[in-house]
Amino acid sequence: MKKAAKNKLVLIFLLISAMQAQGQQSPDLAALQQRMHRHIENGNVLGMSIAYIYPNGRTRFISRGSLSQKREQSVNKNTIFEIGSITKTFTATIMMKMAEEGAFSLDTPVETLLPDTLHVPSFEGEKITLKHLATHTAGLPSVPSNMSSTDPLNPYAD
Repeated sequence: MKKAAKNKLVLIFLLISAMQAQGQQSPDLAALQQRMHRHIENGNVLGMSIAYIYPNGRTRFISRGSLSQKREQSVNKNTIFEIGSITKTFTATIMMKMAEEGAFSLDTPVETLLPDTLHVPSFEGEKITLKHLATHTAGLPSVPSNMSSTDPLNPYAD
């Protein structure tokens, strides 16, 4: 297995709405399984799991590979993945949908959506908005000042 694949796991979400927007009613799961197998065999990833939710609510899970190079534990539908930064994509997508539906504006100051007990700093004299958060232009530090870590190169490891 390639060195780049070490400790690398992939979690893929298939979004029904995106597929239907492209005119697809359901994915070719056999082809998807083959692609998963190729990625694992080529050393691109150690393991991956895909959940497909059919329009009727039924869910199909497809999992391949393992959690380590030693292949001691297989990936399955109950595997817990560290998904890290990918959640930003989902959060921004949901935020955009809510903004389109009129729940708020992207120019809404964040402080108006939070309890009064929380203080939101300003950045360069402006109140931080949802748009600032989504575009990483809020001027906030990448690591909170009240978070300690034993590994400065990977402050989230703990």
